[in-house]
Amino acid sequence: MLTRILIAALATVFLIAPAATGQDRARSANAKALGQVNSFWVGSTRQRHAYDHARVLNRVATGTPTVEKEIVQGHAAAIRSHSQAAMKEFAALKDSKNQEVTAHLEKLHKHHQQVLAMCDMLDECCKKPEAESPVVCDCCKNVVKELAAAEKEAEQLREVLKIAPLDDAAGPKVEGAKQP
Repeated sequence: MLTRILIAALATVFLIAPAATGQDRARSANAKALGQVNSFWVGSTRQRHAYDHARVLNRVATGTPTVEKEIVQGHAAAIRSHSQAAMKEFAALKDSKNQEVTAHLEKLHKHHQQVLAMCDMLDECCKKPEAESPVVCDCCKNVVKELAAAEKEAEQLREVLKIAPLDDAAGPKVEGAKQP
C-alpha cells in the first residue's frame, strides 16, 4: 500500500513539474516584457522632466541680466538628476543580440552626456552670487535641443522594441473616473 502511494506521489510530481516549468518560463518572459515597457516609459518620463526644467529655467532667465544662483542650482540639479535617471532606465533596455536597440541606446546616452555637460556649465555660472542670464539661456537652449533629439531617438527605440504608444497602453477606463 505504501509503495502505491509513493508511486502515485512521484508520478504526480513528474507530471506537474514540466507544466510548472513551462508556466515559469512564460511568466519570466512576460515579466521581462513588462520590465522593458516600464523602463522605457519611466526613462522617457524622466527625460521629459529634465526638458521641462530646462525650459522653465530658460524662461526665468530670459529678459533679465542675472538669475539668482539658487534658482539656477535647483534647476541644474533637477535636470542632472532626471537625465541620469533616464539614462539608467534606458540602459536597462540593453539587448546585446539586437544591434539596432544598442545603436539607439548609444545615441540616447550621447545626448544625455551633452545634457550633463551643460549642467556642469550651469554649475560654473553659480560660482558668482548671481548667474549671467545669457550664459544660462544658452545652456538651457542646448539642453532643450539635446533632449528634443533624445526624445526623437527614444521614439525610434520605442518602435524597434514594439512598445505601444502610451495612449494605447493606458489600459481600460475606470468606471466613474473623469477621462481627459
